[in-house]
Amino acid sequence: MTGMAEGRLAADPRLWPVPTAGLLTVEWPQHVGFRAEVFDALGRKLSDHEAHGEAVQLEVGSYGPGVYMARLSVGGSFTIERFVVQR
Repeated sequence: MTGMAEGRLAADPRLWPVPTAGLLTVEWPQHVGFRAEVFDALGRKLSDHEAHGEAVQLEVGSYGPGVYMARLSVGGSFTIERFVVQR
């Protein structure tokens, strides 16, 4: 799912490892200083991070097993990527 308030986004984000049990790396080439928000399956915001480069590591090891969403935004554009936490 991608929102495009200001046109197409350059380069797709990459999240790894998926599934994860601890650290999740989010890399978004050509997007320095993006925002990464994590939501659970019910839409509750669990965390909010600011990337100061093209990548950020998110600590998701305390989340229960399940599917989560990372809303990545820069400027007026955003994309939503899903990832899985498992034990």
